[in-house]
Amino acid sequence: MKIINAQEFKEIINENVIVSFSTNWCGPCLMLAPTLESITEVPVYKVDADAEAELCLEYKIRTVPTIISFKEGKEYKRNTGNQPKNKILELLD
Repeated sequence: MKIINAQEFKEIINENVIVSFSTNWCGPCLMLAPTLESITEVPVYKVDADAEAELCLEYKIRTVPTIISFKEGKEYKRNTGNQPKNKILELLD
């Protein structure tokens, strides 16, 4: 899973992707990482919420992890917390 910055974020959301907003110190974020890495249906990216605070404000990220699916440059669905793979894949439906 590639860690992206705000500039890269603006470029990748034009595809169908999943983006996880998380931190390195968050327990649920660390537990979620292997699940996100197992997803092969669409590209999955990580945004470091500490490093990209302005992006978090723009997307109203109030808790980590927050997982958002994007389609054609727009937020499609979101979920928060450590989720099983099937719940994350529901963000694509």
